[in-house]
Amino acid sequence: MLVTPATDYQINTDLKPHLELAPPMAVAATPVRLARWDRDKLSLALEVTAHEAGVYALRGTLHFAVCKRDQCFPKIEPIELVLDVR
Repeated sequence: MLVTPATDYQINTDLKPHLELAPPMAVAATPVRLARWDRDKLSLALEVTAHEAGVYALRGTLHFAVCKRDQCFPKIEPIELVLDVR
């Protein structure tokens, strides 16, 4: 997953981002790790394994912050990752 801030904004590198993820029972997920975290991009990585074929929605909440000049804004964004296993 890749997050890039809008024009004139930067990722806040003082507040460590985290992703709360709730995979369905048929899907195993490794802990989320920060692949890249700087002022320009936030990239999260995880591995998922489905125990059987199907379409699965992994839902979660991403917590991070962006800044513009001297103001920072915490963000809590719902996310959904779709896994299609055949």
